[in-house]
Amino acid sequence: MATETPTAAGAVPPTTEPPLDDVMIAMDMVDLLRREEQIIAREINAAGEEEALIRRMKEIYAAQGIDVTDDVLRGGLEAARRDRFKYEPAPSGWQRWLAELYIDRGRWLLRLGTLAVIGGLLWGAYWMFIEGPRQKLLRETPVQISETADAITRESKVDGPGDKAKKLAEEARGLLQAGQVRESRQKLQELQELRRLVEGEYELRIVAQGSTGVLREPKTNQGHMNYYIIVEAVTPDNTRLTLPIKSEETNLTSRVSKWGLRVDEYTFQQVENDKKDDGIIQNNRFGMKKRGYLEPEFLVPSTGGAITAW
Repeated sequence: MATETPTAAGAVPPTTEPPLDDVMIAMDMVDLLRREEQIIAREINAAGEEEALIRRMKEIYAAQGIDVTDDVLRGGLEAARRDRFKYEPAPSGWQRWLAELYIDRGRWLLRLGTLAVIGGLLWGAYWMFIEGPRQKLLRETPVQISETADAITRESKVDGPGDKAKKLAEEARGLLQAGQVRESRQKLQELQELRRLVEGEYELRIVAQGSTGVLREPKTNQGHMNYYIIVEAVTPDNTRLTLPIKSEETNLTSRVSKWGLRVDEYTFQQVENDKKDDGIIQNNRFGMKKRGYLEPEFLVPSTGGAITAW
């Protein structure tokens, strides 16, 4: 004979949870009703239509081979009325923003990492091609200015080149201190050109090929003729130089390998007659440029005035 176990006074009997299948059916029914908006609008709140709706839902599940009791369907209908099983997104705010940020952390970290890599590459390129060379110039330029100016002063046999070197060096340093690196480098180039001129040695020779002499009528003195002998600079090892020559006609300086030096009519005629004899200029030495001097020493009478085009 079965014996019933007595229940302690005041004890609450255990709550019977609905079967999981019934809960799943109810959730599915709520989802179905939500998709059928016309059903919700017309029938779900109408008490007289409740039984018809339950019968209809039962037929739908029966067609799928699912046997559902009326109690389960009524439970699903009630859940639809109360919006049970409906997902409500969290309210907006900083907490939600932080949560979404944490959820998407992989994507954001990847983007941040990509930006960091790109930024690093751009900074590296900037330093390598722009700032690095600029810093190098800022370090090297003062040294080059001093070394070049000192060399000119040391090599000069007269005061002129040293004084000019000192002036150029002061201008270059001032521009560098003002942050004008490019302009300072241009002054340094002038200083280096001056050094090459001072240290250079060459002979001025009268050109035999082509035009040896040129006649010019100056615009400022109509009816008067200027006489020029065409010369070139040749080093002891027979190298022909290109030098900066200032034209007295245009007042512009150009780098040329041949130029005309002004002479008097008598000297011009002597050179012309020398060439007419056999096409060769016997005495083709026009002047000498010695190391330590800026200007050549002329062996024939010349004003030193020059032209660079004819």
